[in-house]
Amino acid sequence: MCPASRRRAADGDQGGRCGTIAGLSPDGSSVDSPFAPHRFRILLVEDDPAWQHLIVEGLAEQGIDVQTVGSAARAIESLDAAFPSAVLVDAVLPEGNGFDACTRLRGHMGDRAIPIVVLSGQDNEASIERAFEAGASDFFVKSLQW
Repeated sequence: MCPASRRRAADGDQGGRCGTIAGLSPDGSSVDSPFAPHRFRILLVEDDPAWQHLIVEGLAEQGIDVQTVGSAARAIESLDAAFPSAVLVDAVLPEGNGFDACTRLRGHMGDRAIPIVVLSGQDNEASIERAFEAGASDFFVKSLQW
């Protein structure tokens, strides 16, 4: 069990596990939608081209559409154009950090319940707590060890 799952379990939440996005079925459709399945769209806020490539390729294999931007400011511009099904945001960004970006994105979304997952190379309780305090729905540790 990952640290975020341990934290949620300690709080009595038996929800998803680390690295999963609530409401996503294996075919990429929203499981809580009363409408016909639609393509799941992810907004990826990641400035590193290598990570962008790895994440986009992995999600594309699952039939998920991904729009990538390299900063929180660009992410907010993207939200103004169309809201995604979920947002993945890197914890380290050029103009600040992903935790502040998460807070800004959450504030910009208003009452829309769009999951935000913070991606980080740091697997520690402080980073996880910081992500949830910033409004993240989940926390995923980026690892080069497959």
